[in-house]
Amino acid sequence: MNAKGNGPLAELHGFIVTSPVNNLTSQVLASSKFDGLGDFKFDLALPVANLQNSRVNGTINFLGNDVQITPDTPLLSQTKGTVSFSEKGFDIKEAKAQLFGGEIRFDGGNTSSKSSANSTVIIRGQGEATAAALQNAQNLSVLPNIAKYASGGLNYTAELRFRHGHSELLVQSNLVGMGIDLPAPLNKSSQTAMPLSYSNTLIDKSLQAERDGKTRAKDQVHITLDKLVEFKFIRDVQGETPKLIQGGVGVGLAADESLPEPDSGVAANINVDFIDADQWGAVIAALSGTESKSNQVKNTETTSVQVSSLQEDYTPALLPYVRKPWWFKGVVLKTYCWVHRVLVQLGERIWKPSN
Repeated sequence: MNAKGNGPLAELHGFIVTSPVNNLTSQVLASSKFDGLGDFKFDLALPVANLQNSRVNGTINFLGNDVQITPDTPLLSQTKGTVSFSEKGFDIKEAKAQLFGGEIRFDGGNTSSKSSANSTVIIRGQGEATAAALQNAQNLSVLPNIAKYASGGLNYTAELRFRHGHSELLVQSNLVGMGIDLPAPLNKSSQTAMPLSYSNTLIDKSLQAERDGKTRAKDQVHITLDKLVEFKFIRDVQGETPKLIQGGVGVGLAADESLPEPDSGVAANINVDFIDADQWGAVIAALSGTESKSNQVKNTETTSVQVSSLQEDYTPALLPYVRKPWWFKGVVLKTYCWVHRVLVQLGERIWKPSN
């Protein structure tokens, strides 16, 4: 049986998810959405006496459609390109769409595998984004609030992977073209480069069954901003909403210094020359949508802080919560409140720690 023509892509989507392509892509396409009309062509062979040898080959031409691969990924508008599919999987070539206020060009498909459970979907792209569009973006956690402190635009590369029923994302940009109006040390002009790298990847060991026979998938989020800031978090991604298990924060670390690795909660190693606690307090409160309070301490541990100058005077209200020695350079213990306020917002407002 074969057919070709032009029709609603939503109906074609229904055909794809009931074909072998769905299992070969780890059912990634089952929750995808295609809107509008598109050109299609497909050939289907169904041997009545041997249906396991069924064959399907086809193509879909996007003609400016809206496409959303999964509910937790951004909407691709005005998508143009060709998707080829068969009983072995699918392939995207020379596609482009509008995303975050600029054009993104991408291709991808699924890696071949004898087992559909081990098949990996990979989509790679490069594009442009504007701060104004990022401020209104959906499904990007705290990023739209951070983008309120940015102006201009940037170029980026991205790789989106789906494996074992979970998504992985890698994004890199030098941030040239985008100005950032955050307090020091994270402020920059639009002409200045400040390399940014974000990744969240599955921890393969967590996919193995534990003693009770169940698997508890975990991933690692790793963020670096030039040589200024580094974050590394371990999350439980078994449920619909990721939950923070533990993590480390590093600010201004030397080459021989490393991120702390607590058994639980968030720990930090901070080494900076100057902190404007007044300005950073206002930023953190704005990001969380609530007034920051110094007595909010939970799942948080600070291992080391080195500060040469502090703008605002705080009382050391969090002294009882310090579990490891602090080292200061020219500052009294009055930095406790500010440091823990940063960590609490990171751990509780952005990544929702587990109970």
